[in-house]
Amino acid sequence: MKRTPVLIAISLILLLIVAACGAGNRNDTAATGDGTFASSVTIGPLCPVEPCETLYGHPYHNLELVLMQPGGVRIIAPLTDDGEFSVAVPAGVYDVHLSPCMYMGCGTVFNAPHGAPVTVVSGKTSNTRFDIDTGIRAPAGPDGGVESLVRRLRDTGATVEIGEPAFQGFFSLPGQILQVN
Repeated sequence: MKRTPVLIAISLILLLIVAACGAGNRNDTAATGDGTFASSVTIGPLCPVEPCETLYGHPYHNLELVLMQPGGVRIIAPLTDDGEFSVAVPAGVYDVHLSPCMYMGCGTVFNAPHGAPVTVVSGKTSNTRFDIDTGIRAPAGPDGGVESLVRRLRDTGATVEIGEPAFQGFFSLPGQILQVN
């Protein structure tokens, strides 16, 4: 019967350890000095005629925002299928990058190589939206094609000479050689 006080003491110690580990749970952001970094990333257009997800899949699949602080703090905010994100983080200033940043225009939005600066305030939500314009467009104007391109180049003051058609086996239509300036 002498074991009972020892077992009670061990049980109390284990209970205290479990309670201490649970104290690190960060659900109360205001009490711990945390804020929330949330909003969305948009990427587009993905092809000249939208929507084109059936051709290229979902643009946000396996993308995540990486938040970095000078002291080495690194926090990952995965994107949902709609490009949204939300993560509780310690208050402070972060440099934000998209990983992987494989879209044209991504480096400009995220100020590569430094990252987009974002400030998170304790107890508040930082709603920072990132819009990546890939630059993909349909041919200009209703006529499109080479004539429209030549006209627009000449309108900007460029000297344009139209050369011979160019044929490549991997394209179904011939290209056009243009000499500019």
